Amino acid sequence: MTRSAFGITTGVVLMLCAAPRAEASASLRVAVDNVSLACDNSTAAGVAACFATGFQTVLGSNEITLSNAAINLVFVRRISVNGNNPGTPSIAFMLGGETWLQNLAGVAKTVTVDFAMNNFTLPVGSGSLLASQTANWSISGNGDSQTFAAWLRNDNSLAVPGSGASGASVTTPEIGRAHV
Repeated sequence: MTRSAFGITTGVVLMLCAAPRAEASASLRVAVDNVSLACDNSTAAGVAACFATGFQTVLGSNEITLSNAAINLVFVRRISVNGNNPGTPSIAFMLGGETWLQNLAGVAKTVTVDFAMNNFTLPVGSGSLLASQTANWSISGNGDSQTFAAWLRNDNSLAVPGSGASGASVTTPEIGRAHV
């Protein structure tokens, strides 16, 4: 009895260890004009590079965060991306948040935040895209603006931008206003 229980337990453990893990991966790139920091957690080398540039993540995670970084004289308090991959029977989503970006340069800067996530398998069916973005400024100068674009990729790639033959896209410009 003990031998057969041990054999069954060993067999189950080996089967679980050999089964492929459902694994999501994410990428996040923050660029200020022509200077950028990037993180792709789909490989161990990518995660090491993430840590070397100040990102927090783990291999195959659905979350990446960059905190307290300066990129080309723009201070980043926090930028993060996360999602619920592989999804649920009713919804799959990813969220990106940018909190407290401060331009310390004294001249106009273009900040670009690109993020991607893969390995969504639910809900079942053809892909669809709903996307939205809001910009709120505590202090804003004349001409401050935001442009938002979202892509759906059906090829499971982390490539950004994602429009073209394998994707659909939506773009919405939004003009900033000072909130007093």
